Amino acid sequence: MSKHQYVVWFRDTLQSPEDQDYEWVACILIAAESEALAQEWGDHLAALYCRRWPHNQFLRSYFDPEPWAPEDVPSINYGETASDDVIGW
Repeated sequence: MSKHQYVVWFRDTLQSPEDQDYEWVACILIAAESEALAQEWGDHLAALYCRRWPHNQFLRSYFDPEPWAPEDVPSINYGETASDDVIGW
């Protein structure tokens, strides 16, 4: 399995559109057999997050071809359920 840097953008509808926190980003390293599986799992976790916190809307997700410092990015495995604190959103 290789690690894929999953990036997801949310919109916080409780914030004003002028607020810097109106749209915000989260990043996770997802170890999976393929980028498609990592995308599927990341989007699944993002959807669960939005169900728990419905004022946050899922906007888009993608993979960053230029990974950030891995020691600063939470890492999970495909199929692993991780808490909001572990993921960092």
